[in-house]
Amino acid sequence: MDHHCSSVLANVIARCVIRTRINEGVDEIPAWALEYLAAISFEKDGDWAGESAGAYGWGVGHPDVAVIDRALERAETEDDWAVLDILQHAAFADPDAAITLLERLLRSPETVEDIEYIDMLEPVFERDFPKFPEYWEPQTELVYEVTYTDEQLDRLLAILGDTIDHDRLRQFDDELTFDLQRAADEY
Repeated sequence: MDHHCSSVLANVIARCVIRTRINEGVDEIPAWALEYLAAISFEKDGDWAGESAGAYGWGVGHPDVAVIDRALERAETEDDWAVLDILQHAAFADPDAAITLLERLLRSPETVEDIEYIDMLEPVFERDFPKFPEYWEPQTELVYEVTYTDEQLDRLLAILGDTIDHDRLRQFDDELTFDLQRAADEY
């Protein structure tokens, strides 16, 4: 399939996917919209469209589109930088699914960007929406809040402690919000 998109179209579809998930639920997101976002690449469609396509992560849990599996496949066979954006959007949409995606990414033998993946989860603790798609202020039209429970944070730290070298975790402890020292010491 020959795919090329405009940045504006990617932005609009990304907004619709996010709105639909928040207002109607993941089951109501049209599968074609997720397929469209999944087909976008930085290389073919440009940075702006590529970053908007990260909204694919809002489709985690969709009954007809295996977002986690496809994101992992993309990380293993293509450019895992696109998956960074997908992971971040998933973290805003569904904390448990995002932690599952992170774990699968970190356990993949193809993963190189371990600390970068963790870094993509940090914005969730600062705001309720990702910065992309651009030129949209979702908080002005949507009522939404994302929170991580203590149990989810403990699960996250356990995964980090189990999948990333403990010395590496300690090295980046001061640079990230997460208690990487605790992950290294306890898990």
